[in-house]
Amino acid sequence: MEQVLELKDLTLAETSRFPVWVFDIDTAHIVWANEAAVDIWYAESFAELAARDMGAEMSTSIKARLRQYRSDLERGEIINELWTIYPRGIPCPLMCRFRGIRLYDGRIAMLCEAEVLDQDASELVRASQALLYTSAIVSTYGVDGRCRFMNPAARRTYDPSHTTLADRLCEPVLQTRLLRMSPDVSEGRFTGIVQTRQGLRTHEIESRVTQDSDDGATVLVVTEIDVTEKEAAKAETAYLAYHDALTGLGNRLYFSQSVTERLEGRGAADGPLFLCFLDLDRFKYINDTLGHAAGDELLVQVAERLRAHLPASGILSRLGGDEFAILIDGAADITAFTAISDEIIRLFQDRYRVSGRELSVNASMGISSYPADASTFDDLLRTADMALHAAKEDAGGGVVVYDPALAERTGRFLELDTDLRNALDAGQLDLHYQPRIDLATNRIVGTEALLRWRTAGGDVALPDEFIPIAEATGLIDQIGIFVLAEAFDRSQELAALGLRIAVSVNIAPRQFRDPNLLAELTRLAALPGFDPGLFELEITETMLISDNVQLKNTLARISRLGFPLVIDDFGTAYSNMAALKRYPIDGIKIDRSLIGTDDFETLASGVLTIGKLLGVKIIAEGVETAQQRDWLAENGCHEFQGFLASPALPFPDLVAMLQHASGANDSAAPVETVTQRSS
Repeated sequence: MEQVLELKDLTLAETSRFPVWVFDIDTAHIVWANEAAVDIWYAESFAELAARDMGAEMSTSIKARLRQYRSDLERGEIINELWTIYPRGIPCPLMCRFRGIRLYDGRIAMLCEAEVLDQDASELVRASQALLYTSAIVSTYGVDGRCRFMNPAARRTYDPSHTTLADRLCEPVLQTRLLRMSPDVSEGRFTGIVQTRQGLRTHEIESRVTQDSDDGATVLVVTEIDVTEKEAAKAETAYLAYHDALTGLGNRLYFSQSVTERLEGRGAADGPLFLCFLDLDRFKYINDTLGHAAGDELLVQVAERLRAHLPASGILSRLGGDEFAILIDGAADITAFTAISDEIIRLFQDRYRVSGRELSVNASMGISSYPADASTFDDLLRTADMALHAAKEDAGGGVVVYDPALAERTGRFLELDTDLRNALDAGQLDLHYQPRIDLATNRIVGTEALLRWRTAGGDVALPDEFIPIAEATGLIDQIGIFVLAEAFDRSQELAALGLRIAVSVNIAPRQFRDPNLLAELTRLAALPGFDPGLFELEITETMLISDNVQLKNTLARISRLGFPLVIDDFGTAYSNMAALKRYPIDGIKIDRSLIGTDDFETLASGVLTIGKLLGVKIIAEGVETAQQRDWLAENGCHEFQGFLASPALPFPDLVAMLQHASGANDSAAPVETVTQRSS
């Protein structure tokens, strides 16, 4: 490495025919120049040249490059480059050699030794400038792997102490491939990890073997482009294509390809494979009550538990929503596999802590096996899905192994789904109305709208038979819109007849997430002559367990519009006074399951106490005996409905019943029931 020169070393340069000058990088001034240099700068004298501020018209990139050179010059390096200077605005191409020189105050300046090029060298100058200004990293290496040249981009990229390929390339294989190149194998392209000033980066590297134009030595010209961000984006895209963004588990595509690969070439001697299709029970209610953020938090925790207990040869995936799939390899038969599946289900016995509260979460699982039940991935998943549906139909929380009989049940499910959609389009869905009786006056004061399906065969299907299908397929949204519109029209007809009784409608939890519900209720409340106080909305108790801000705001706005809110099926969940007081509730309905038990008085007493403390209307459902009715009346219940008074009636029959009770010619008379209190 050359020594840094001193100003006293310039004695011989004073009379040189080649331009030589000293440039102070810090001040951007020429502090020494021989006569030849004064001439090429078109200066009248050295004093006039020294007075020029060379930085005034210097570009930012040139300034940055000169600062970069200073560190190289301080180490005694020599830099050979083609430059073009513009004295008096006239271009002058030069072949320059830069080296460090120490000023009298100890700072390092740049000694410039130049040779003026002919104008015919313009193409060479342009090529040199392109090399200087390009963002591509260009360097040359000798056969010993030591760096011989770096363009400015390379100097910005690599630490000056990293002078060999081995210093820069982090992959020994790549080093070997580059250094073994010869004129017979003169070009190559690679992508590799390199060590830079910014740390490890990914570079796309092109190399070519050639001869150095200076001394004719064989050199390796290496051109590099930083593709770190590009490669990271490609890796991220590839990862997301095969993984679930929420849990980090493989997605459906990953699971499909992984299972298919496992099936290919598998023989009978390799043993069976078991596919477990797992679904969380009542996950929709967690989303509805705690919000989707809490639902996502739960899914992440479930994924972590499943991953931690996955057998070494297993494959785990989240297929979407709350559905997970597991492939188990290595169990000799279904009996051996049962122990594994039981362990998976036991993972849900411990509670989950979500959004600051503990949750009991169950899961249902369907199991299919290869080759007994299916021979392809699609068929394995389909048969496991059938088994899963059977597990959920059996109240959830269990495991069902696929049986061919399930295929017939699934076919029936799909048939019912199609029939139900056709029934909605054909107007076969209808509302029946069950009267609600005031226990103090024995008058009909309200009615609940209950959905019925008049099948093509003339039978009437009850909601328990088809609502689960509608919820599973998403058809419940359209049905909910139909029920709301139909009940409103009937309530208006009752009002027009002078029969002022409340009509109550059940609203599904998912409807409260639909902004159209609030918009529609706002529209209805503004209609002339409509009394929203006679149009009650029934909601499920499970919706109110959590402190859901969005739900609270929606219910508050509905309440301000004047629509009464009644909790349906009260007593089946675990809500408490504190939870209920957060919501604008006008009434509660004692669930029919409490009324029909042998100890209904004990169970109903608790609900009545809560209702009294809340100061809301209390309604009992499913009342079938006079003894039940009388006990409810004596213990503070306000209203009841059930077969004791009347089953659900078609609307014309309800109107006839109301008109008969009130008197055909006296619409203002009280509406009496046909039942009487026992003495």
